[in-house]
This record gives sequence, structure tokens and C-alpha cells, in this order.
Amino acid sequence: MAAYNADRFILESIQSILAQTHINFELIVVDDGSADRTAEIVLSLADPRIRLLRQSRNLGVVAVRNAAAAVARGRYIAILDADDLAHPTRFAQQKAFLDARPEIQMVGSEMSLLERGRVIARRDPPRPDPVHLHWMLHHGNPIGHSSMMFRASALDRLGCYLREDMKYAEDFDFAHRVARLGGISVLPERLIIYRVHDRNLTRVRRAEMIARAAAVLEEAYAALAISDAGDAASLIARHLVAGDAAASDQELARLGAALDAVLAGYLESRVPTNAQACEIRRDAARAWWRAVLAAVSAGTVSRRADFNAFSAAGAETPPVVRRLRATAARLLPAKALLQELRRRARERKVAAARPVTLRNGLRLTPAKVADEVPRLYVTIDAEAEFDWSAPFARDMTGVRAMGFQGPAQDIFGQFGICPIYLVDHAVATQPEGCGPIRAFLQDRRCVVGAHLHPWTTPPFDEALSTHHSYGCNLTPDLEYGKLAALTRSVQEGFGVQPLFFKAGRYGAGANTVKALSALGYDVDFTVMPGADYRPSGGPDFKPAEASPYRYADTGILAVPMTRAQMGPVGDYAPALGRALPWTSWGRRLRGALARAGLLNTVTLTPEGVETDEQKALIACMLKRGHRTFVMHYHSPSLMPGNTPYVRNQQDLARFLGRIEDVSRFFVRDLGGLAGSPADFLAPARRHLLWRGRAAQLSIAEEVPVFAAAG
Repeated sequence: MAAYNADRFILESIQSILAQTHINFELIVVDDGSADRTAEIVLSLADPRIRLLRQSRNLGVVAVRNAAAAVARGRYIAILDADDLAHPTRFAQQKAFLDARPEIQMVGSEMSLLERGRVIARRDPPRPDPVHLHWMLHHGNPIGHSSMMFRASALDRLGCYLREDMKYAEDFDFAHRVARLGGISVLPERLIIYRVHDRNLTRVRRAEMIARAAAVLEEAYAALAISDAGDAASLIARHLVAGDAAASDQELARLGAALDAVLAGYLESRVPTNAQACEIRRDAARAWWRAVLAAVSAGTVSRRADFNAFSAAGAETPPVVRRLRATAARLLPAKALLQELRRRARERKVAAARPVTLRNGLRLTPAKVADEVPRLYVTIDAEAEFDWSAPFARDMTGVRAMGFQGPAQDIFGQFGICPIYLVDHAVATQPEGCGPIRAFLQDRRCVVGAHLHPWTTPPFDEALSTHHSYGCNLTPDLEYGKLAALTRSVQEGFGVQPLFFKAGRYGAGANTVKALSALGYDVDFTVMPGADYRPSGGPDFKPAEASPYRYADTGILAVPMTRAQMGPVGDYAPALGRALPWTSWGRRLRGALARAGLLNTVTLTPEGVETDEQKALIACMLKRGHRTFVMHYHSPSLMPGNTPYVRNQQDLARFLGRIEDVSRFFVRDLGGLAGSPADFLAPARRHLLWRGRAAQLSIAEEVPVFAAAG
């Protein structure tokens, strides 16, 4: 990771690397003479896998990337820019691919684009076939630098990593050089989020990038024996690689002729199969029609222009609808104004929770956890199997269900989700309860927090009752004593300091938060937005929203469960839900509105909530500007017969299917990230998440200038 004045985004970029499911790596960050807090932020992360190399003066991205590659010790080298994000399974998937395909020298991945708070998929992603990918290098750059993973041995064969004379197109040049050594490929999964902003080098140094890309293409075209390779390279670099519109009918015709020559030369030199040749012609045609659309949108070509100047244009159906839209947009005088109004409307929709004071004395102030990228977290109430319909009893301590968590954990592993098991006293103090989770914890596949059930947590100085089942209804000393005992049991059972908490039955109050602060907790997941438990003696969370808060008196982060009112009334649903009282007539009115489909409260959980409802909830909250999502359920639900949601194996299959479908929808379809529990913690606290993790600062090394010259 090369970094120059990168303090705006580098913390999140590094966190996306530290959250990888494959944990055997070193992260080499080169601070290229930054004048901001870049080095300070890197040093604040207590992870021994990070190596910080510091340049005394700014040398440029090529030099510092060469410096990092020169000291890299791994078999594979991966790249990430200091403003981009990697999905948690990136390393695992790319490493597995290279392990299984020794003929492949480099593998990239599909990327999402993050621009103005929206994560979108790129149009026309590259195909994974090495032959097809090699062809695409002749008219574009199908492998984003931030997505590259390549064999370290390739650098020995090439003699150097990046070439200084190809600066601003150095990754394009590198891909061409690696392709001469062997196969290159791209995984179809979106494993990188590329952040688009006004400081991207591809925008700031656009002219230099086009010139250097043309130099790379000229070398490739000369190898195909194309006459006037320089002119063809200049046209294709400008209009296909960079996407600039052709300036005239004549220039569009010249571009078609150049693309014809390159396509013919490539097919003659490579001799692909018939199927590959057909796909290559289709790809070339798609590139051609993109250039046509750009020219039409810009209004630089006339209606008499030859849109079939490229002889293989017919290999792909012309995008007629998009051409019409481009023409209409050009003719619309207020196009720029409308685009600006839409942008401002999106920015106004960023969810901003209001300060809230709950009836139980808790004061909540808004907090920010995620940036523009939506993140999904999972919390599991890891608890004893008690009969929810029976009276409270001290002997409700069976924990057999903890041995049934594997199938859900495997699903989380597919998407890089690191769940937070919030364990009660019964689970933490019995080998049958803590053993299965401890195995996940040792592999860093989960983290552990605490979950207070007063009726099974010592000291037992209160009478058993519904009122006392809410921890906040105990005396302050007794509640603190139970929380202290629970904390010790987690420390002894798992060997970690619990940093996360959730009150059983959601019974938290002002005294609860004070006790949590005294015991060293950082995050509380108790708040259930829109819920009122006063009829049974519990707290009232009705005014709270599903956005992160901080408890005003302690600074503890409060991350509510994801729950909201939805319905045709749209953005007015939350306000309407808050306005309706929880009296008998208010409840009847809520029920009537729900039956009519006008107002429906949905929670992000597989327990009793269908997949389509959860997807609709996520989509609705994204439109409202929410970026932090928490899915939750109870561990006994994974053992049939314990909860109303899973009574038999068929129920269990549906339950697991909901978890998988919602996770896939969030990560694969929407392009969101599987959030890491470390996101909620200050850098100096993150080393406490896993046992045996060294609490030491990153290594800071001064790299001599001559060593970085490459």
C-alpha cells in the first residue's frame, strides 16, 4: 500500500486488510513523505503484521511501490491503494485460485465503484478466460491495480516491478509485461471497492496517463506487425482506454479503422478457438459502441457519421436505447442542473439520528461508524436453552445448542462475516457451551462479548420475577455484581476481554451503562429501535432510531439492532410509528395499519422474518441513508425444538437459507461490505479481540532513498 497524504481514507483501507479471512500475510505500507497524519494512523494500529516504511521525501507512487515489493516476503504480492477497500474474502479467494492454477501469473477481481455515497457495479465486467482477458489489454485495462495479486517470482523474471518511465499508466504496463510471462485472469466476484473522488491520480494526471497508455499499446501493436502502430495506439488510448469522445466524424472513422487493424492482427497472431474468436469480436464491438455513445452524448459527431466504421460492429447489437438516451440528454438544456439537484438530494438523505433521552435515563447522542459503504454485522445471543413460555428458573442452563452453530458459521465464512457471539454466564462457564465458540475464536472467525441474563448469573440476591429479568430493574450494586461475574466468566472461558455487550431481554438503563464503562466495555447492542417493553416492566426504546449512538455519560458506542417501520407512506413511516402511542387503541391502530400494508415494523433477523422482508428492509433503509446494519438471532434457534422459529429440520433449513440469502444479497448484489467488529473500536483497543494477539505497535522503518528508486 503506497500512501501519500492519505489520512482521509487510509484507516478504513487498512482495516479492510486486517479483516481478511486469510490471516497469514504482511501489510507493507509505504508513507511517501506525507505531511499529514498518515504515519500516525498506521502506527496507531496494534497489529504485528503491519510494516510501515517511511520515506523522508516524496518520491512518487512508482518508487514507493517498488520499495514495498523489494522487501515483500510472501509467495504472492497483492496491491491495495490507500483509498480503496477490500472485501474480507479477497485474499482467500485469490490465493486459492493461484494455488490451483500454476500457469496463471496474476489474478485480479471485479470491482465496485464508490462515488458520492453509492456503491455500483462496473458495466461490462471482464471475462475470466485468460485468452479473452489478454485481448482486452489491447484496448483497455481490465485488471484494476488495487485488485491485483501476482506471484512474487514474476518480479524476478521481469527484472523489476513498475517502470518509472510509464508513470500514471504503470499498472497497465505491468499487466502487459506479466501477460508475456503466462496467463492472467480475473475473478468474477466483486472483491474490491474502488473509491472515486477528486484526488484520484487517473483524474489529476489524465493527460499523462493517456500518453503513457498509448506508449504501452504502441509496443503491443508493433508486436502484431500493425502498420502505423503509434497512430492506432494514440486513438485507442484516448477513446477506448480513457473514454474521451471522438472530436469529429473523421476521427470516429479513424478509430474504427485502427480497431479493425488491431483485431485482425491479434486474431492472426494468437489463433484462438472459434468460440474465443467470436467472443473477442463481440468484446471489440462493445468497446466500439461505447466510443460511439460517448461521441453522441458529447455531440461531437453528426448524424451522418459512419457508426459502422468498425467492420465487426455488427458482432454486438447496437445499444439503441442508450443511444437515444444519450441524444436526449445532450438536447436537454437543464441536464447539468438536474444532475446537480439529484446529487444534492442524495446527500440530504444521509441518515442523521437525533439526540434522544430515553425514559430509563439513557441519553443517546448520534455517532458515525461506517462511511459511504454499507456494512453488515451479525450478533448472536449465545445463551442457554430456556423455555420462553415458562417461569424464570435458576436451572435453565442447558447449552447443547452451542454445538449446532457450525452450519451458520460456514455461511458467514462464505461472505467474510465475523459474527459477535454475546455469551451468557451458562455458556461461558460450561465446556459444552464455550468449547465450540472457542474453536471459532482461535481461527479469528468470530469475536466474543457478554450477554446478561440476571436469573442465571450470580450473585442470586434478587427474587425471581419478570420485573427482575430486566437487569436495569436490579439495584445498582446487584446489577454491577452480576455484570462483573459475567465478565470474569467470559475472560476465564475464552481468554479474552469482552468488549461487546447486550442486555438479556434488552433490559439496560443508566446504571447498566455506568457499570459497563467501569468494567471496560466499548460497545452495547441493547437498543431495539421503536420497541416499548414497559408493559412487562422493561425499558422504552421507541424514540431511538436504527443508527449508531454514543451514551452521553460514558462514551460507550450504542449500536441498535436494525429495525424500522416500512410501508407505502415511505419516509413518513418512522415518524408515524413514533407518533402512535403504545396504549390499547394505539396498538389496535398499528395492527390495522399493518394488516392494510400501510405500516409494517420489520427487524433484520432470520427469526420469523422472511428473506424478502429483510431484503426490502435493507433496501428501504439504504434509501434513507443508513449504512450500519446489524442482523441478530438467538443461538438456540440452530437446534430444532428450542425456539418458536425452528421446530424441526425443515424449519432449520429455511432459517439457514434466510441467513445465506440475506448475506448474499447484501454483499454480492448490493456490493456492501461484511463489517468487522474492529470497526467499532479505537485502534488501541483492537488487539484485545483475539487471544494470543500481540499488543505491540507497528514496525517503523526508514527506507533509504536509493533503495526506493527501483
